[in-house]
Amino acid sequence: MFEPKFTISNSITKVLLEIERARGFLDAAKLKEAWRKERDVLYYTPKRLE
Repeated sequence: MFEPKFTISNSITKVLLEIERARGFLDAAKLKEAWRKERDVLYYTPKRLE
């Protein structure tokens, strides 16, 4: 059976939560940027008349 040779202290938990929060912020920013680019392509590019 696996027995880890470390302990997760309150300070380690706090730092891990800060990292996760920052990662979530960056992921949200990337999604927003991708959404804006897609929106710009759909609504702001001239359509060809055929």
